[in-house]
Amino acid sequence: MKSRLLLSVLVFALAGPVIAAELPWKIGLAAVKITPEQPVLMYGYASRIEPHQGVASDLFAKALALEDGQGAKAVLVTCDLGGVHGAMIDRLATRLRERHGLPRAAVIYNASHTHAGPQAWLSRDEIEGVSPATLQQTRAYIAELERKLERVALDALDRLEPAALSWGLGMAPFVMNRREFTDRGIVLGFNPKGPVDRSVLVLRAHNAQGHLRAVLMGVACHCTCSGPKNQQIDGDYAGHAQRLVEEQFPGVQAMFLTGCGGDANPWPRGELIHARQHGATLAAEVARVLAEKPAPLRPPLRMAFAPAALPITPPESREKLEAMAKSSSSWLKYIGTRQLALLNKGQAPAASYPMPISLWHFGSDLALVGLSGEPVNDYVHLIENALGPTRLWVAGYCHDVFGYVPSARVLAEGGYETRGIDRGDAVGQFTPAAQEAVVGVVTALARETGRLK
Repeated sequence: MKSRLLLSVLVFALAGPVIAAELPWKIGLAAVKITPEQPVLMYGYASRIEPHQGVASDLFAKALALEDGQGAKAVLVTCDLGGVHGAMIDRLATRLRERHGLPRAAVIYNASHTHAGPQAWLSRDEIEGVSPATLQQTRAYIAELERKLERVALDALDRLEPAALSWGLGMAPFVMNRREFTDRGIVLGFNPKGPVDRSVLVLRAHNAQGHLRAVLMGVACHCTCSGPKNQQIDGDYAGHAQRLVEEQFPGVQAMFLTGCGGDANPWPRGELIHARQHGATLAAEVARVLAEKPAPLRPPLRMAFAPAALPITPPESREKLEAMAKSSSSWLKYIGTRQLALLNKGQAPAASYPMPISLWHFGSDLALVGLSGEPVNDYVHLIENALGPTRLWVAGYCHDVFGYVPSARVLAEGGYETRGIDRGDAVGQFTPAAQEAVVGVVTALARETGRLK
């Protein structure tokens, strides 16, 4: 590992000033700590109703602003959070448009999906078993978080300087399919034969002096190293990898972009030490890729954005909903209870949910697809089949982390990732046609940005 790091340091130490023709971009960087200072509810694992009890590592939101030679601007904000809420991101995007004229397509907020992070939204004012003081502190944290997420994007947009962009791919060996097939059906477990995306995106930026300024790494895997018993705030493997890269390359801002890891967990897992272990593995792989000859990213930057209407299965009869509400399955019980509540109000559940999707096309060199929700691994291959498998990276957990986005295959097999959505009046499981809706919108965006003719 040390030899790899020394090699990468040597590569960048020998890099001299870059001539203007080789600096077709401008970039701006900013970062802000978002670690909660008061005890708040933690994200993920419904069994945790007590606030966090200490900080194992700090959390950050980091922004990378881009401008191509034709004046097109964009900003990517990566967050050490379990998720981002669509309503908050829409408000932030509106303010960025008012301040900098950015279209909606030019704004991406992505969550690392750490399950050792704070709640970034509260669906209801009262949550069973949670103290009023904890709810109040959590609401105050969320309000401050929104201000910080706006400020970090604005700061990056105000700090644009000439730069060159390039990218490469590596591999993360700890990514494991978690859909274990048993006699009891599919459970959350360990499936070494199951499909996963182990690729590691490594995007880098150099300034006019040839110095490495930013590294964006991406992995398609849950940040669930520490498990539900942990009550300490931690960035999980994604946070530790960013810290290690920044330590190895002083002056660099490291960022993490989550891929389509809805059905993948890190392996092994269960303790905070596993987060540090996998973070070190990822940081070493990023350093290895950085030491290789990069592939340049050239302007122009073309961007597109549109929602995909994901169809939701119509509600069952009252009798079946009442049976679901008594189910031993926590998510079946929850969906049944929520749909019954809507039925009792005389309100029909929504027939679909708008899933935000974006696509950034860097010249003809790379297409970055930003899916929302928690898409399963199948979407990487489905989108590769539609757009072509090369010069493509598919991210998840962008814009709005509203729940799992299962493929038709996963829906047919069953299991936790088919649990559906509970967002406002959108309550229930998605239908197999959701897959077609997602791929159809991505294909349309690829045509709009020139990825497809």
